[in-house]
Amino acid sequence: MRRIIPSICLTLAAVTLMSTGCASKGDENIANHRLYLKTDYAQDEVKAVFVNKSNGRTEEKTMQRGEDGDGFCQYSCEGNTGAYNKVYFTYDGEQTDEVAFNELTDGWYISSYGVFPCTEGVEFTQKFPVTRFTLPFQGEEKDVYVWTPEDYDPDSEDKYSVIYLLDGDSILADEENLGTWGAPESIISAMKYSDFKAIVVGIANRENTRYRELAPDLGKPSGLAEGVYEVRDGNEFCEFVVNSVVPTIEEKYNVYTDSLHNAIAGSSLGGLESFYIGMEHPEKFGNIGAMSPSFWMYDESTWEEYLKQKDFSGNVPFVYMYAGDDIKDNGIFAKPMMKLLEKLDYPQDRRVLDLYDKGDHRVYYWRYIFPEFIEAIYSQKVDAIM
Repeated sequence: MRRIIPSICLTLAAVTLMSTGCASKGDENIANHRLYLKTDYAQDEVKAVFVNKSNGRTEEKTMQRGEDGDGFCQYSCEGNTGAYNKVYFTYDGEQTDEVAFNELTDGWYISSYGVFPCTEGVEFTQKFPVTRFTLPFQGEEKDVYVWTPEDYDPDSEDKYSVIYLLDGDSILADEENLGTWGAPESIISAMKYSDFKAIVVGIANRENTRYRELAPDLGKPSGLAEGVYEVRDGNEFCEFVVNSVVPTIEEKYNVYTDSLHNAIAGSSLGGLESFYIGMEHPEKFGNIGAMSPSFWMYDESTWEEYLKQKDFSGNVPFVYMYAGDDIKDNGIFAKPMMKLLEKLDYPQDRRVLDLYDKGDHRVYYWRYIFPEFIEAIYSQKVDAIM
């Protein structure tokens, strides 16, 4: 039995605004991409196994050891981003989970704390500096955290995209960076290989309020939610994000204000609320990241009644959805939602579902796929699984 390493531990003219074009995962003539791996300890042999989640194809490569750094070892090999979108590593009888692999991802760091995205030459840190401010919501002051790249220029003519993260107090502003999505790390990597630039805005949803704030009221809850989610303030929280948080960010920071350059993402209840906010305000959010979304809050008939009132014939958000195992995660609820979107003629090229059958309902799985969400924002597609 293979041992899994435990980990404790974001119109045609419109598309060209985000990207100069990314390679198709079916195009095997694309130049290989060098993948970097960092470890705390030297290993006799490290292999990278590249995976195509669409057709199941794999390719194993032995990684070459490079020059060691101060307290860490480095390995690298080349992989074909035209053929594969995931990779896992094997060494000393151990195997990591699958993590994202694409032309915007520089590498990964296997540490004693877990597996994190990293960029060669950039020191790994357990705490990224963020700016915090508060905004009033329901009679209280809600924390909002903002991360900007080290070279952020408030006066630059080149503006920045914005990725809004729900549960931002944990997935962005975690005290030791162990329970985060690795959003800054993924963006730093993407900036190395492209003209993508973004800031990250984390909106706090504390334990004592998140079950209300991240639950939109669409009618009668399902049997799974009945009696637990009687108070659902997700509609009001949605308007808080759109009418308070977003205008504040657009006033204070050098960012784009069009929908294409705005993304909203969350996991679990945060994935549910992000999906709802994006559906309610496609004019503001052109990208949705719904990670392990809690669609079980409503029956399929309620979802269909809600979604069929939406107009999917014009500009709609790119929906990136991820889910793990049917039992340990919300895969069993994500798949019917994607089928429902298909039934309601949501454009095929504006939706994608990435499934990982070993995935659990834990933050490190969302960290592993966040670089793929970055790819979706930048290129408006994830070819290997569309």
